Amino acid sequence: MKSKMKVYIMGPKQLAAKGAIPFYENIVAFTKNYFGKVVCTYPDFWDSKRSPRSHYNFMKSVIKSCDYLIAEVSTPATGLGIELEMAVTYKIPVIALVREGQKASHLALGVPVLRRIITYKDQKDLNPKLARAFAAL
Repeated sequence: MKSKMKVYIMGPKQLAAKGAIPFYENIVAFTKNYFGKVVCTYPDFWDSKRSPRSHYNFMKSVIKSCDYLIAEVSTPATGLGIELEMAVTYKIPVIALVREGQKASHLALGVPVLRRIITYKDQKDLNPKLARAFAAL
């Protein structure tokens, strides 16, 4: 059953250059089956025309408005760390995604709002794991 909750899917911007956009598009499409509103780093906030301060404030308001965050943490990134800390500030629960063979930041995996860590091989492996996580919300 689809909930009315809003979720933000976030990940390091540099993954876009490494061909990760189809991965995020798939997660967004899959997640829309479970949440009433889904926003994502890609494409929603990828090419911001805002000033750095304006973008910071905007992202803070986006995160504050969410019921859940899904964070791809396989590649450490400054912006992702800041977004995770915003989640802590606003007590927004987080599901962390870690690709097998990658080492996520120890600090990112220690945020107190982290509810679940999902390790996955590929998209085919990830979707059923996300479905089980969403069913437990």
